[in-house]
Amino acid sequence: MFVQFLILLSIYNGYQAASIPKVANFPLTICAFNIQVFGVSKMDKPEVVDILIDILIFCDLTLIQEIRDASDTAFNALKTKANEQMSEKLGRSTSKEQYGFLYWNCTKLRVTDTYQYDDPLDVFERPPFVVRFESPSTDVSDFAILALHTKPSKAPEEIDNITRVYDIVKSQWNLEDVIIAGDLNSDCGYLPDRDHDKVSLYSDPRFTWLIGDDVDTTTGNSECSYDRFVVAGANLKNAVVPNSARVFKFDDYFNLTPEQTGDVSDHYPIEMQLAGKANMEVLSKVKDAKTVESISKEPVDDIRTIRELYKYDIYDSSNSRIYNVLVLKEGYSQYLIEAVLDHIEKDQLKTEIANFQNMFPKILTSEMEAVIVALIDSESFKLDYVYGINDNKQTSYYKFKISCLVKTLKCTASVEKETI
Repeated sequence: MFVQFLILLSIYNGYQAASIPKVANFPLTICAFNIQVFGVSKMDKPEVVDILIDILIFCDLTLIQEIRDASDTAFNALKTKANEQMSEKLGRSTSKEQYGFLYWNCTKLRVTDTYQYDDPLDVFERPPFVVRFESPSTDVSDFAILALHTKPSKAPEEIDNITRVYDIVKSQWNLEDVIIAGDLNSDCGYLPDRDHDKVSLYSDPRFTWLIGDDVDTTTGNSECSYDRFVVAGANLKNAVVPNSARVFKFDDYFNLTPEQTGDVSDHYPIEMQLAGKANMEVLSKVKDAKTVESISKEPVDDIRTIRELYKYDIYDSSNSRIYNVLVLKEGYSQYLIEAVLDHIEKDQLKTEIANFQNMFPKILTSEMEAVIVALIDSESFKLDYVYGINDNKQTSYYKFKISCLVKTLKCTASVEKETI
């Protein structure tokens, strides 16, 4: 597992360092774990139980699969200090399985509804079980988890039909924000890459797969990406902490032997995080890592120099686009003149700044250009995401802006990240 650090930028002001509050609540860690044949015999091994508990305490919420326990005692013993929600016993064979959810903190999570898909077309070996959660501490406060453990030989058919189950849940609960989680057997011989376009859960643009096909989720000698998170719903997608979806290799973390690892499971747990709700009082005092600026030290020599910004069209370096120029007035007097070029690709950004400096060296001085370029190259500006400050959107383009105050004849150059 990993620790998600909260980064508070040095430009935050308004509090003394000793009393700076959190920018956002801590993220909610969600895990999915196929604990191979989890039942009484596994719970009778204290050393295995200790490892399982050590794994589960890393997660705020865990979907456990492959619970096979005719006595109904194993899962109860595991959850002594946790809250739980379980499915009915599922499966066509005599060896029935259950889906189980464990969560530790009732103040962070509350189950508001459940839905057991009845599988009228007889598609699923273990029909999906869906649990709806209220999560007041996270960016997305209402979401569901759709649990599925597919039969390997029927994995393509079962995964393809998940979109239909999702549509039922969406309609029944008026809810788009759903995490599809579990051992989908969605790799290697069960669902090779060449067959992805035949499976709607891959081809439907509403769904985003968070665990890649190159990630090995098994503890043995195979290298297959069986365990997955697939997310739907704009609010949920934006709440996922970037790069938080991963495999927890507990054998490396706890320094286990292959034999000890195999006693626990033939699968690794997978994890993802949902961002905690932002502290708006703090954010109102924080400037995020999306904008850098450079301010002129000396005023421009003449107002007529600044007014050249709107007297003629200003073209970009390729002469294909024109700067947008805005003149703001107070009564009949001008007080701010701005020139903006947006939608600049990253590899063109410095070229456009240099081109503007060449055209207007008195407005964007060489010193200002050097400062803005250095800030663009800084590590903080290169970050696409800062937990609790930036939203979870990918930076693709940039906006370059020159703003000049008529009264002081001072200009500011800024570069802002545009997000999609």
